[in-house]
Amino acid sequence: MKFGVSFASQPGLIDTAVEAEALGYDSVHFYDTPLVCADPYVVAALVAQRTERIPIFISVAIPYLRLPHVLATAAGTLNYLAPGRINLGIGTGYTGAQTTGSKPDTWAFVTEYVEAVRKLMAGEEAEYTIKGQRRIIKHLHPERGFVNVEDHVPIWIAATGPKGFGITAEIGEGLITISGGRRPKVEEWGPRIAEFHAASRAAGKGELPVKLLTAMAVRDPDEPLDSPRLMGFQGPWITSHLHGDLGKGSKDPNTPEIMHQAVAEYGKLRPGMRQDAPWLENHRGHSTFVRPDEAHVLSGELLGAVSQIGTAEELIEEVRALEAIGFEELVWQVIPGYEDEVARFAREVMAPYRAQVTVSG
Repeated sequence: MKFGVSFASQPGLIDTAVEAEALGYDSVHFYDTPLVCADPYVVAALVAQRTERIPIFISVAIPYLRLPHVLATAAGTLNYLAPGRINLGIGTGYTGAQTTGSKPDTWAFVTEYVEAVRKLMAGEEAEYTIKGQRRIIKHLHPERGFVNVEDHVPIWIAATGPKGFGITAEIGEGLITISGGRRPKVEEWGPRIAEFHAASRAAGKGELPVKLLTAMAVRDPDEPLDSPRLMGFQGPWITSHLHGDLGKGSKDPNTPEIMHQAVAEYGKLRPGMRQDAPWLENHRGHSTFVRPDEAHVLSGELLGAVSQIGTAEELIEEVRALEAIGFEELVWQVIPGYEDEVARFAREVMAPYRAQVTVSG
């Protein structure tokens, strides 16, 4: 199993990304949500200049925010700074759209967009609709050191449901998915990954790699789930899911009942938000901090049902089980103020896990 860390893009976390490389993490990921965090391409560029090995992911780019040649040039510039280490995740832009009160992109739109971006990043011509008209576009000066079109930039697709998985099998080079409002369970994800791998094999790609974006925290043996540390570290992961549907909630049968209850409780906040632009209040703190008005929704039981929290030994067993069903990498979220958790996880989970794998291998 590989291990990565993800960030709500912020210049203040650059040192933590550099530390992640030194600690042996396998990737760093930066969110692309302009109204929530900093520009991920600027942050990634600074990380690229201060690291040597670690793959850098934009996870995930949102098509409607940038024309394909704008994204391809940004990625090509990063690829110039860190040749062969840049990866693009591309999705429908769920949170990025909701923070503007809009809907995510359609998969048809994403599919056409990915085709154009892939061609442009390879230095090829692409056809795309610009200002309402179909145009042939291409970067004109890659040979002059503006962008790197020689080193391949893999495109990963971010998806959570069957349709997205099918699209990924057709156009992606890997899948980035999310555990959502529940702790990832082998009995749920085993069949889903098997079905995805069957689709990618049918598309002639073999078994494409699968990364899981999740939340993980090492718990002391005598530490309660509602300890101030765990509530502060894991709370923003929980509330970000509540923000995602403005409290209306999902009917997914795999979502634990306590999460449904939390969704219902959070929904009571919506009438008090600005009626002309509720998203301005709804997404405050997203993946960063817990707002005072939403803190009462959280509980230790809820954290345990949604986040991967356990002692080091418990997490190692959980990692081993998730690897067995086909996850290639677990990518967990770093919350500002809890940067020291990156070293703790590496010390107490990553290192012992890898040592065990080496011995058993």
